[in-house]
Amino acid sequence: MTNGIDRGNPSEQYAMLLHNELQRRGCLNALRWDDTPNGVRHAPAWFSICYINNVEYGRCVSLTKQAARNEAARQALRQLGWNV
Repeated sequence: MTNGIDRGNPSEQYAMLLHNELQRRGCLNALRWDDTPNGVRHAPAWFSICYINNVEYGRCVSLTKQAARNEAARQALRQLGWNV
């Protein structure tokens, strides 16, 4: 993270891992994202919150929506204790 903004690592696809694990457990409908762009229109920072069953499990600000989701998903996986 630089200046509070996560630049993300494209090789870490935690959002996909979380999605797949929820699908495997039959709970995919429990996943919800709240994604909000902030800043200038041509280069926003994205704020993403990951909810499972309407409970927040992760949040992140990043330069791209996907990077913000990936970090929020990483936090969710860690909180849930799922080592996927």
